Amino acid sequence: MLRNWCEFLSPEDVEEIHKTSMRVMANVGVKFPHDEALAVFEEHGLKTDGEKIFFEERQVMDALASVPKQFTIHAANPDRNVVVGDGSAVFAPGYGAPFLVDYEIGRRKPTMDDYEDLVRLVDALPNQDMSGHLIVEPADAPSGAAHLLMLRAHMLRSDKPFIGSTDGDAGARHTMEMAEILFGE
Repeated sequence: MLRNWCEFLSPEDVEEIHKTSMRVMANVGVKFPHDEALAVFEEHGLKTDGEKIFFEERQVMDALASVPKQFTIHAANPDRNVVVGDGSAVFAPGYGAPFLVDYEIGRRKPTMDDYEDLVRLVDALPNQDMSGHLIVEPADAPSGAAHLLMLRAHMLRSDKPFIGSTDGDAGARHTMEMAEILFGE
């Protein structure tokens, strides 16, 4: 299951992490502040309390058994497609840095130009398999369009696969619509 990049965990460590996460999901729960998601969970027999969902281990394991063991995240350049689930780690940049440290002026808010430069940097780095969505938060991008501008940057400045927008229903829909423009149906 786990290979070389994280062999610092013993099988017993992995089992303890699994047991602990199952206890947390069963007893503490996971918050889902989304009515449609809550309705789907309830429809599938999961216990809910307000915005919290409580997962039993059997439900988690049954859900995991129902998904493909691996899948491909496609890139504009097919040579850079990424297979998830083949036992290898997939590396992407960090997420959501609220500021940059500029060697000339110190800490500052990132701009959309910075974002595009970071996308180009990730594209050039051989140890990054794909590009993230919210690498930094560009302060000069209009809030209603920022996710669109960031998606556009990935599509124009890199040929690696990219992570889509997590900006709610609209962000997911926009990601799919823009991916269809890039990849076709």
